[in-house]
Amino acid sequence: MDIDALVYSLSAAPAAALTFSAIWKLRNGEKFAAALVAAAPIVGRYAHAAVAPTALLEIGSAAALLAQPVAGRLGAAPAVFAFIVFVVVRRRTDSTGGCGCWRTVAADDPETERRVLVGRNFLLLVMAAVALALPAAPASSGVVFGVASGALIGFVLMEAPGIVALATIQRHAEVTR
Repeated sequence: MDIDALVYSLSAAPAAALTFSAIWKLRNGEKFAAALVAAAPIVGRYAHAAVAPTALLEIGSAAALLAQPVAGRLGAAPAVFAFIVFVVVRRRTDSTGGCGCWRTVAADDPETERRVLVGRNFLLLVMAAVALALPAAPASSGVVFGVASGALIGFVLMEAPGIVALATIQRHAEVTR
């Protein structure tokens, strides 16, 4: 394993997160539409129509992030833009409707959940930006390692709000004993 494989995993993580998010949207269109309306009320009744195109854009950006070197740079730009939008929207909106990208977690403190969502999206933004600087994909064994480790990192980051919510619930339970 070389440094290129480790760096490649940093672009594979947001690709995995985008893929997980797209699959979730396709399976939970109603929840995505509700979160979209909560974040941008102007969308209104057209929110359901955004499910498939949004999922396709996420999958396309994810595929381009993984296809180095030229397509990765092309794919990184929309992914970086998407994560910038996700960070800005989450900073300005209430997260009680969920993030619209992964399962909703019942947190004791919505402000903490919002901060975790912003932090997660910021980390994914940084990782997607790394893809802009990648010189080339590593050798095939490095690609396999990068995709596998990137998928694991992406999954853990998508689960971060749930992990924090469980830790917060556990902390509150210990305090009330």
